[in-house]
Amino acid sequence: MSLVAHALSLVVLVGGDPQVPRVEITPILHTGDPAPGLPGATMVYFLPPQIDGAGNVLIDAFYSSGGESSAGRGLWYGPPGALQLISFTGMQAPDLAPGVVIDFTGDTWLAENGWIGFSGHLSGPGVVSGVNDIANFIGPPGDIRKVLRGADSAPGLEPGTVIDVSSGNGLTPWLSDNATLLVIAWLAGPQVDETNDQAIWIGPRDDLQLIWRKGTEAPGTNGARFAWADGIKFNDNDEIAFRGGLVREGDIDHTNDAGIWAGAPNGMELVIRQGDRPWGMKQGVFVPGTGMGIPALNAHGDLAFGLPLAGDGVTDSNDWSNWIVADGEPRLIVRAGDPVPGLAPDIVFAFAAAERLSQSRVLAFDARFLGNVPLSEDRALFVGGYDSMAIGLREGDPVVGQGGASVYTNLIFAGGRGASNDVGDQMFMVGFQDPQVSEQDIAALALRDHRTGLTYPLVYAGADLGGRTVSLPSPGDGGSIAWWRSGGSDGQWQSFNDNRELAIRLEFENGTHGVFLAHPPAAGDADQNGVLDLNDYAEMFACTGGPGISPSSDDCTVFDIDWDDDVDLLDLGWLQVLFGGSD
Repeated sequence: MSLVAHALSLVVLVGGDPQVPRVEITPILHTGDPAPGLPGATMVYFLPPQIDGAGNVLIDAFYSSGGESSAGRGLWYGPPGALQLISFTGMQAPDLAPGVVIDFTGDTWLAENGWIGFSGHLSGPGVVSGVNDIANFIGPPGDIRKVLRGADSAPGLEPGTVIDVSSGNGLTPWLSDNATLLVIAWLAGPQVDETNDQAIWIGPRDDLQLIWRKGTEAPGTNGARFAWADGIKFNDNDEIAFRGGLVREGDIDHTNDAGIWAGAPNGMELVIRQGDRPWGMKQGVFVPGTGMGIPALNAHGDLAFGLPLAGDGVTDSNDWSNWIVADGEPRLIVRAGDPVPGLAPDIVFAFAAAERLSQSRVLAFDARFLGNVPLSEDRALFVGGYDSMAIGLREGDPVVGQGGASVYTNLIFAGGRGASNDVGDQMFMVGFQDPQVSEQDIAALALRDHRTGLTYPLVYAGADLGGRTVSLPSPGDGGSIAWWRSGGSDGQWQSFNDNRELAIRLEFENGTHGVFLAHPPAAGDADQNGVLDLNDYAEMFACTGGPGISPSSDDCTVFDIDWDDDVDLLDLGWLQVLFGGSD
């Protein structure tokens, strides 16, 4: 059987072939479909969707009406088959004067608890372009309210300082899992100039607190002031982490003008700064003036980040390091040049990056190796606790469900293509191939289940979904499959939730595209009640046939946990690992 045929046998539609209950791919909306709630309108183009903890999807899309190519932009929210219209072009803007309408939505956000946030460009009575024509709106469906608008007084700042939307940007409502709100805005007013014209607030929608302002004194710097902030992450506890830049006459230059800060309002602390000696490093080693990594943050306030190294004894082979700060204690996770755990002593880390943190304190990062190792096996995903990191998937590992012939290739981690949810599952782009059939890689999205350590391919280039062929030109292509690469408690866009559900936009070879919900195997949950219990355990004994014996019925396939086309003692061992939990 060809590799593509293998791939097609693993991807099914809900309501499709019941004999292959592997991965459910549920269609939600497709180009040309009627726009829900907008009579006569049809869907034209979808942005990457988002998902909440209950599996409801937020769809941000353009639609056409009356033959126009693009008549408006709307937001839809809900489960597949029951979407409700949240916002659309021409809708009365919540909490604003009658006749003030939303021309189109800007950035959108979905919290894990189902709260929605979006910015809206406005028109109507009293709306002045560049003054008060942008606002943000936050809340659960049925209670979405205006929070900030251009020309509003800036919360917590001096009288006369207002929200400035003259650039057409700003007021994006970022939401954490519990709908803690973070807003970044530009400022205007008699006491505002280019040194203090940007601010960040955090908190509930009706009680925002100033947490950062350009031009204010940066903690831990003896009076230097903030010049910029980027790479912002935040959590449910009003804590924020970011890279920041510094200015001060006389002693600030490119060698010490940036750092990482973290904390809550009135409790911000410097974590580390360019020019500092990293914790535990020998005298003479320091963080140079370029290349400091963006921090990762979880619900506990733990931080993970990469630091470049320079100075005494630092060479091209050991000039990068990855760190964790948890409960106030920093620790080195890995340094370039260190031996790779579990491999031959001459195989060392070349680079490790793109750290991801879960609420369950599982850390994941992507690494490349040097030494006596072929290029086809020189990348890996590392997963584990802060003191127990190990290889979770490596290039050359066999693909689950492919009979041992297919192997993973091209772990495409660079550029933030991976995500970790709060329970520690990992989602990432990958290639795979069957060397006995072809040297050509097939691009895929893969899920690593934190409970078993097994990595399941979810959707592939060439897969047939409802008569349409998925288009993924190469494993490194990010345009044909669109999803927001976060699933954790870091305040970022989320397409991957804690139930291993993935909301994705897929493009097809016929030029169309659509939004889908992907769900991995039920893994032993025969009655699909979300918990593995004694009922499932009893069912499995009736299904166990032994190695090489295909499941005796369609209902037994759910117990083939390792996807090797039998139900044997290995699967029973996996069920014991999973038993008693819904994670």
